[in-house]
Amino acid sequence: MSELTVPESSIGSPDQRFPALLYLSPQPISLSELASGRFIEVNQAWLDFFGFARDEVIGKSRGDLSMWVSMEDRTRLRRALEQGTLVRNEPCQCRKKSGEIADILFTCDPVDFGGLPCVYAALNDVTALRRAERLLALSEERFGRIFDAVPQSITIARLSDSVFLEANPASERMYGYTREELVGQPVQALGLWVDPEERSRAIESLPVGETGTIETRMRHKSGRVIDAHCT
Repeated sequence: MSELTVPESSIGSPDQRFPALLYLSPQPISLSELASGRFIEVNQAWLDFFGFARDEVIGKSRGDLSMWVSMEDRTRLRRALEQGTLVRNEPCQCRKKSGEIADILFTCDPVDFGGLPCVYAALNDVTALRRAERLLALSEERFGRIFDAVPQSITIARLSDSVFLEANPASERMYGYTREELVGQPVQALGLWVDPEERSRAIESLPVGETGTIETRMRHKSGRVIDAHCT
């Protein structure tokens, strides 16, 4: 257990309870009792982040302030500390005074505060990052639904080596190959273009980011030739 040395005379004095650098830190930091979870001290960055006044926090626990979104997070963190496990950037959610849910990464250490087992906790706000990740996942899910549902054949191939990265169900119907047979294979190996040079010329003629359409002929797995518009 690490030591946090604080003069007995300073206990109860908000401006001396922590070293000055902790008060000035832009990172939200708190000190709380391990057994009860009651806050002994928090810095200004913590108060600003969660929206509380200091006298609303000291002597209260996160449970008293309804800060835990999931009690499973509280139980997991407390169990780790009681077992002496290092808690480093542990993800959880906490509720601010306004009711806003914040995604945070907790870093906690058990400390001895005047003989009282306590928890020193610093947090990083990753709310914006998690929101972006959720939006990206939602966007990818929606793209996947559209990609699978459109009746036109759509394939995605790597420009550098022409290897198929993705193919929708309409491509399976058009070419006669399953998605598993297409993905991972270079276009040339499957012989989908009746005139392979036509594909090369089309790609070379278009700057990246521009779109063009050509009339061409494609080859079905059975060998049947298909007249097609390729965009």
